[in-house]
Amino acid sequence: MIENIPPWLAGTLVLTVKPEVMSTDWETDCLKHRRWDAYGFVVRHSSGHGLCYLVRHGDGTEAWYEERELKKYR
Repeated sequence: MIENIPPWLAGTLVLTVKPEVMSTDWETDCLKHRRWDAYGFVVRHSSGHGLCYLVRHGDGTEAWYEERELKKYR
């Protein structure tokens, strides 16, 4: 089952979901590590500029995502 009820704890399994409209306020370096339609685990979250999550993908890479770009898997 997939649901969207943040904030989530470290270790939560999530699915990345590419939005129809991408945000324009991300640094290029952050964007290049993102993977869409991929499962990963939440490493941590930040709420300094809106709720975002650092996710570790299956290949070991990590990237930041907005909460709207993630679905919690349970």
